[in-house]
Amino acid sequence: MPDEFPLTRVLARDVPGGSRTKGRLYHLDGAVARLEGDAWHAKATVRGSHEYRVRIDRHEDAFEASCECPYFLDRADICKHIWATLLDAERRGLLLGDGTLGTDASLDPAHPDADNDPESRLRHPAHLEHPDHPKVPRPRGSVSSPSSRGT
Repeated sequence: MPDEFPLTRVLARDVPGGSRTKGRLYHLDGAVARLEGDAWHAKATVRGSHEYRVRIDRHEDAFEASCECPYFLDRADICKHIWATLLDAERRGLLLGDGTLGTDASLDPAHPDADNDPESRLRHPAHLEHPDHPKVPRPRGSVSSPSSRGT
């Protein structure tokens, strides 16, 4: 393999530096307690101050991730638990899709209630539910939250 860690190298630009640093330490310390998945999905339990469930889904070059931790729920941004899971998944050969990864691949936070709240799908149309639907890029540093939408 010419590039030993293509997945995390490409997706690192979508992850805050602090999350990458802390997530790498979690990964090296074995905090990813349970990881299962395949080429397109990964689910993990990551030990931190509590055990947090993490989910990462891939559709072509678009990745969407969620975590139960307060950082993710408060900020809707990629946390250290997601990054630790991604590092572990890469090491185990998960989330590699069809084996190719474009340089424009992206990692975005999933809406925290997308799986449980049917209305959240209306407010947050997930590009992952319709792989043929083009993704609208999210400007770096901008995060919309349910409270800022005035719904």
